[in-house]
Amino acid sequence: MPAKPTSNPNFDMHANTPSWLRRCGAALESIALGIMWLGLPLAPVFMALIRWDIAPLRRYPASWRRAVAHTSQLSRVGVIRRGVEQRFAPRGEAAYRIEGGCTHCGQCCVNGLCVFVDFDAEGRSSCAIHGKWFFRWLSCGVYPRTQRDIDAYACPSFRAVPPIAAPRRVLTLKVER
Repeated sequence: MPAKPTSNPNFDMHANTPSWLRRCGAALESIALGIMWLGLPLAPVFMALIRWDIAPLRRYPASWRRAVAHTSQLSRVGVIRRGVEQRFAPRGEAAYRIEGGCTHCGQCCVNGLCVFVDFDAEGRSSCAIHGKWFFRWLSCGVYPRTQRDIDAYACPSFRAVPPIAAPRRVLTLKVER
């Protein structure tokens, strides 16, 4: 597991986002996080059902602590708010092409604190819900969409490349006198 969650201090989550959309995203995030905080005692049960594995129930105290860390990090990084903003905001960064490939560092998994990510002995991450029917509806299922996503987690393996401008066609005009 990564030693310490990182974040990019230059990251501006609200760049080019309309204020009404920021307020809606913040409200939805507050509601979702409130429900998650209230449901923390049942978090290991939900983890077991979603993973289709009883391990979180067998290790209830550790699973509960992991759910607390996960929920705290969701709040800190603004995953829910950013997801709402990206789904409904104007597509200014849509022309950018995302390059790179996953190195399984776990940074995009809520900075390594996601309840569904596990790390092997070499520190490579794997997701217990990757490929499940609901995975594509989560923010991680479409990661990375934009440079903002990459910056939010200080991802070392992806980058957004600006579109290549089409060469300008130059016409020469002959002026006759």
